[in-house]
Amino acid sequence: MALRLREFLDELQEKYGPLPRLLATRADCVDSPEEREYWLMVAYKRAQQLADSRNLVWIAASLAAFHLEDLPEATKGAEWLALLERHRQAWPDSRGGRGGPSPVYPLASQGGAAEQPVQRAAPDQMERRR
Repeated sequence: MALRLREFLDELQEKYGPLPRLLATRADCVDSPEEREYWLMVAYKRAQQLADSRNLVWIAASLAAFHLEDLPEATKGAEWLALLERHRQAWPDSRGGRGGPSPVYPLASQGGAAEQPVQRAAPDQMERRR
């Protein structure tokens, strides 16, 4: 499955170029944390080059989650959360109807702890909540 997705991403990149969304999606198709961080960073830098506000928000959120949940590296995670908040404020949609708190974590300024990932309910707990 991952191989087919990578091949499809290759085709899309050949057709549309190195779009941030495509580059970030590659991060979901790799096995090692080093490769995941590499592709997320490439995607983030490309979004910066294109001044792509929307993808800067989502990729910064992915990098924050990566550093807080996957590694965990609280200092780097907090740095990405700060960048996420700046990008979120600059994203035009965040001031309109679809805006709101960070897509991944509550912000320290909103009473959340930047170093703590959001606790997700286990699937069996989700069933009980319905």
